[in-house]
Amino acid sequence: MSKRSRKQGQTVSDNGKIVIVVQTTVPKTLEAFFEGQLRWLQAHGFEVHAVSSPGKSLKSIGTGEGIAIHSIQMSRSITPLADLVSLCRLVRLYRRLRPTIVHGFTPKAGLLAMLAGWVARVPVRIYTIFGVTPTSSTGLKRYLLRTTERLACALAHRVFCECDSIRRWAIGEGMAGSFKTYVLAAWSCNTVKDIFIRGCRRAEYCRSTREALGIAESALVMGFVGRIVPDKGVSELIEAQHILEREFPNLHLLLVGTPEAGQPLSCASVRLVRSSPQTVSVGFQSDVAPYLGAMDLLVHPSYREGLPTVPLEAAAMGVPVVMSAIPGCVDAIEDGQTGVLVPPRDLAALTETLRVLLGDPAMRERMGATGREWVARWCDAEQTWEELTRHYMQLAVISGARRW
Repeated sequence: MSKRSRKQGQTVSDNGKIVIVVQTTVPKTLEAFFEGQLRWLQAHGFEVHAVSSPGKSLKSIGTGEGIAIHSIQMSRSITPLADLVSLCRLVRLYRRLRPTIVHGFTPKAGLLAMLAGWVARVPVRIYTIFGVTPTSSTGLKRYLLRTTERLACALAHRVFCECDSIRRWAIGEGMAGSFKTYVLAAWSCNTVKDIFIRGCRRAEYCRSTREALGIAESALVMGFVGRIVPDKGVSELIEAQHILEREFPNLHLLLVGTPEAGQPLSCASVRLVRSSPQTVSVGFQSDVAPYLGAMDLLVHPSYREGLPTVPLEAAAMGVPVVMSAIPGCVDAIEDGQTGVLVPPRDLAALTETLRVLLGDPAMRERMGATGREWVARWCDAEQTWEELTRHYMQLAVISGARRW
């Protein structure tokens, strides 16, 4: 551990770097959204520390990115006693590291980072809204989620939103004022560029992946990539597959992702999956490019999102997308050009949209090609990293008035 000194009100390491803590609930988020970025920050004036729950990938992230890692258990669900323990451990960690900046991601880790940063008097606290969590809940849970999101935003000095629709939602719902919210898509860009480059191999991926899965090259394949949970609209997608496979006998549904015990699918949905030989589940895949390449259509009927990465990756691969018309998703698609937006939770609208696209290969091809062109213009990871660095540096200078 390097020594700490003070420079114009900032905490810096003995090599003159500004100390920053990046915090997520689980290592998988670091792995999915921060590849290359933490190493880049480390090379551009920061001593980076990553905090997340224990996991086998956390150590490899530290090694791969060349940063310090810290393991503190954090639950994704509402667990007051466990959360209090996590908070105390974070406060002790922050007081030991004495960072200039703490940046929290995901609802639970973000809230704990802002609370611990406030208690430990961290000079700069930043929160990124990764998803519109309260919109998919009801009753007391919705109230608690809204309250904790407002608290995280209130304790932050700056709130980043990954797209315009998330920022409008945050301001409109009173989560944060317009003066502290900024749009910065510095995390969703991280995985898209690589898949765009590999998109020229789509035909190769289609042949090899379908052969490995026992799916005919001439089949129609619509796919889903993500957590296999109700909030992602997976139940509606499974039901739509059940309806449409009668009209399209060669239709397959490819599910890439894992179920979660805390958010199980309904028994009816599970039965439909198990009874359909044309529904293929492959579990979690660290490299989704070959599976996207095997799809004719990506379906992302989620109830809530930040700026979703998988639809952007599908567009980068040249695959058209059907997606829910919700905050976050509406910024990841050009409706009618790179794919189609449908109302969330609307099985009839989803089924009809899929029916039209499955029956029109020319439309799918046109949308896929337009999607690749759109991503090529939109995706520049290093440009967003440079913008993020400017925000960090600006806040570090301002933090001279907020000393430890």
